Amino acid sequence: QGALVELEHVIEMARRLGNGDIEAHAIATKALAHGRLGHFALARQEAQLALAYSGTRSSPIPEADLYNMAGFVYLDMGDVERSEQYGQLGAQKGIEANAAGNLCVALSRLQKRQVPEAQQAFVEAIRLADFASSGPLRNRGEGGLALAQFIAGNVEAMRDLEAAHQNAQAIDDQYSVAMFAQMLGDIATQGGNFGQAE
Repeated sequence: QGALVELEHVIEMARRLGNGDIEAHAIATKALAHGRLGHFALARQEAQLALAYSGTRSSPIPEADLYNMAGFVYLDMGDVERSEQYGQLGAQKGIEANAAGNLCVALSRLQKRQVPEAQQAFVEAIRLADFASSGPLRNRGEGGLALAQFIAGNVEAMRDLEAAHQNAQAIDDQYSVAMFAQMLGDIATQGGNFGQAE
């Protein structure tokens, strides 16, 4: 909640200074925060507002970030079709953004139970994260790939998912900590191990 106030301040300052890239990025970040808080109507409205930005861009990465954040907003809202669409658009831009875009595509495909396609997108996300030297994105890709492999019947992949969760804790990547905890909890619940799901 506190971050939303700060984001509003960033948006106001960016408008005053005429920096549309920063304004659009802050609006997209605000949409992501609202989506995570369950404020889906606001999240949808802000995501579309950020994507409507048509001013000058400083590089391809801010545009890719907007698509990727919109993809994650729609993923949080359960709209996997739009999530995949925006993730693919984001994946067409800069290198690190490509890794994030492929993660969004992979997670969307996994929710649609397109497991082989999700695995391919996770592998590509890991490759691009390595190229961009992004440890957190690599870890998210590895954890997602482990989940996809587990769903495909490889029970040994559970160790890789648990390792990704521990790595996220070690690097203080709270988004990934929560994402992997939810994945592990879902697996434990489906397996009837309700004590471990907590």
